[in-house]
Amino acid sequence: MKRSHRINGKLSKLVFRALFWAFMILLVSILVPALLADGVVSYLRPWSLYMNSVFEGFYGFVRGASLASLIMLMDLSLLPIAGTMILLNNRGGGDYLTKPQPDNGSHDNSIPIFLQYTLQNYNQSIEKIFEAKHAHLMDILGLSFLVGSVISGVPVLTSPLSMLVHVMKYSWLIGMPHLMLQNVSYLSFKKEDFLLDEEALLRNISRLRGKHVIFILPTKGGNFSTVKTSAASVIFWREIFELNYGKVVKISQWIVCEQEDYEANVEEYEKLASMGSRIIVVPRYFSTPNGTRYKARALTYAHKVLVEEGLANRDTWIYHQDDETKVGEDTILGIMDYIANAGEKDIYAAGIINYSDSLTYTPSRAQEPSRSYDDFRILFTTKTNGKLSFGHHGSHLLVRADIEVDIGWDFGDVRTEDWMFGLMMWQRYKPGKTILKGFGYEKPLLSARGLLKQRRRWAYGAMQIIRDKRVMLRFRLAALYGVISWLSGLPSIIAFILTLIHPTGGLFPGSGFIAGFTWYSLYRYYSAGYSLNELYIAGRESNGGLAGKFRKTVAIIGGMMLEALAPWYALIRPPKGFEVIKKDDDIREPINVERKRVEVVAS
Repeated sequence: MKRSHRINGKLSKLVFRALFWAFMILLVSILVPALLADGVVSYLRPWSLYMNSVFEGFYGFVRGASLASLIMLMDLSLLPIAGTMILLNNRGGGDYLTKPQPDNGSHDNSIPIFLQYTLQNYNQSIEKIFEAKHAHLMDILGLSFLVGSVISGVPVLTSPLSMLVHVMKYSWLIGMPHLMLQNVSYLSFKKEDFLLDEEALLRNISRLRGKHVIFILPTKGGNFSTVKTSAASVIFWREIFELNYGKVVKISQWIVCEQEDYEANVEEYEKLASMGSRIIVVPRYFSTPNGTRYKARALTYAHKVLVEEGLANRDTWIYHQDDETKVGEDTILGIMDYIANAGEKDIYAAGIINYSDSLTYTPSRAQEPSRSYDDFRILFTTKTNGKLSFGHHGSHLLVRADIEVDIGWDFGDVRTEDWMFGLMMWQRYKPGKTILKGFGYEKPLLSARGLLKQRRRWAYGAMQIIRDKRVMLRFRLAALYGVISWLSGLPSIIAFILTLIHPTGGLFPGSGFIAGFTWYSLYRYYSAGYSLNELYIAGRESNGGLAGKFRKTVAIIGGMMLEALAPWYALIRPPKGFEVIKKDDDIREPINVERKRVEVVAS
């Protein structure tokens, strides 16, 4: 009975939404162009003349109709308005009383932030993002047709400047396949693909016996407060898991560092070891056959340790962390759920990354939650074995140890080693299930400089992959499109600004539909991204009233500008070496997880 009520409620909302958009399209397409003076906006004039004739025909019909027909027409006109008002009035009306409230932990800096990374908060976030799915398609079509009914497709070119602006606007079309893929990716998933069922895991818990999960965190040093919190999150939630389920699976946490860094910061690394982390020191003389450096070199050395200790087998799984990758109850349970249900071809999985930690409304930080929503596109790529691949996770990534050692990380001078790893895997294997339930929890970039450096490395790495003959042509072509699409962001923004100053009409008939589709897709990037992070930032700057919303909007616009500049920055100033991006900020959480065992592995 409850299920039928939920289905009927969703259907009613969908009908109301369809009526609302139909009414708005009708109203705007008839009244707005008809009431505009001919000289107000030049590119609306052709559409206005056409709609004037429609409006005159409609007026003639009404004037000659019977009273009964007019009453019926009025009732039909008021129906979508009434339905829309009911929908808006009751939108989420009883949710606060019926839904479990978010377990936000404490935002007092004296308590580790990872205490709020609970199963309840995760499942509630997933429920929320998929509640909007039934309205997503209706809204994107509604806004696309609405904008298409107002903006004429007729170009108005009256000067050389008009021609220049018009040509630049074609850059808007380059990103269309990317936005289409993003929408298809989100719509292709179901909430069941991500929701965690604790009872189901309990039924399958015996399948975890004999398994070993190693959380590997390679670090260059310099972000010790952040690394300490990341390591402590693994140790804390490991102990909670063992209390609830017993020691059915072995869980280890490895920190892999360079010998120079270890010798310069022995005290810091001993603190990490005393918490329960194992420190793997990469000797300064260690080298790989292909001359790989940086993070990939450290991971190659970690593989050497795995092989020597007999851990490169199908019962060992590796979870990858960056300096700032914290885990929660949901992360641990998601990993265990995947391993317990893994079949022969289920060798690798990635999940959604949350960026709520240290989120404040500066451009570099406000930009990052949109990446949580973009993870649906990344995960759709993993699900389809790398088709249309542009980008890949290097953290919050789970791989079976024997498969990872077989592929390796020895790719030579490649700046996006995580993407190259994914491409090599897809060329060699055809993974089965690839969705990792549970969030990985990371920090946004703390400064504009840090964001530009990170994105520059990604763009430069993508250009390396395009030229790398080891990569199959179809993957290189997908990467080429990704880079071109990314580069089109800056001219698209410039064209948008120039169009506001000097209107030149549409690109071609129907181009208004494309504009509506693009605007809504960009809006969803941020609205859905923040929705995935919202429970974890409740009570902070996100709810700062009108001034806070204005600051948030300005920061997001600034973040979009930085994102558009980044690939051009990579072209003009390529990175000269590996840059350590600052992740430690003013937030310091004291970690009270004690361990006596200190174990250092060095050659």
